[in-house]
Amino acid sequence: MGRSTGLRLTVAASRPATREGVSLAHANNDQGARVTYDEIAAEAEKLSYRDKFRLAQLLIQLARKEEEENHPERRAAAAAGKQPDAELVEYVASRLLKLKPGKKEGVFNSIGAMFQFQGGVSDADKEKLFAELVRTRRITVDAAGRVSYPS
Repeated sequence: MGRSTGLRLTVAASRPATREGVSLAHANNDQGARVTYDEIAAEAEKLSYRDKFRLAQLLIQLARKEEEENHPERRAAAAAGKQPDAELVEYVASRLLKLKPGKKEGVFNSIGAMFQFQGGVSDADKEKLFAELVRTRRITVDAAGRVSYPS
């Protein structure tokens, strides 16, 4: 499938990667060497298209996570007391209708999977979406946590 460059990219969570350099170690050598953004970009060009997509996805997820950790007030301000968007609820409801998870926990897992490539969704947001789906009668939940989908 994909070609391996024999390099392993290591980005420390405590310090952000910058254009000046990140830790890059050869697969046979655990000693990290400082390399530049341009050197990593040149190595990335050698990857197969699938590996490039995987790398891009990983970098987006890492960047969003780092941004949320460095600026939690932005996320908190955006989500404070806000009801989920009607369009978002419609999207989630239509996807759940196709997936039809049978239990409340399955609904949460499905919602999480829907947003995993956009940086994920918090448990609080999953709860809000779930509550809105129940409120708008897109789903019903019995006392045992079984979910049904009214027509």
